[in-house]
Amino acid sequence: MPVCRVKNARKVSNLAVLFSLHLAILYSKNRFASRMSTRPRQPERQNKRFQAARRMATIMPPFSGCLITVKLAFVVLYLIHFLPHVCIRLLARFFGLLSYWLVVPRRRVGLVNLRLCYPELSEAERRCLLRRHFYHMALLLLEYGL
Repeated sequence: MPVCRVKNARKVSNLAVLFSLHLAILYSKNRFASRMSTRPRQPERQNKRFQAARRMATIMPPFSGCLITVKLAFVVLYLIHFLPHVCIRLLARFFGLLSYWLVVPRRRVGLVNLRLCYPELSEAERRCLLRRHFYHMALLLLEYGL
């Protein structure tokens, strides 16, 4: 179960606490992934799935679609900066609510963290705070091109 490791959480604004917890979770996942990649590889069995994956790797280079997706995302962010700030805020509200309802694992982690950090808040207040967090994260992404 995740534990809130923010000191003086009451003095820090609610959104800053959520953002720091979000970064701590991402940091721990990246640290775990880097540990996994430095382990010596075990000899793999030559089964049918492994052979099919090796054939696909020779046909299509890895992450070829990822580069196109990243470039497309930067083009969209560049085009968004031509919109008025009011429209960017409306888009952020839409994408924030969309991500709040579609990214269920992140929502659950946020609710657990809020329950641990702010036990005095009611459940409705925690959900409202989490929705505002998702809104501000979407606004942060959309304002990147400004």
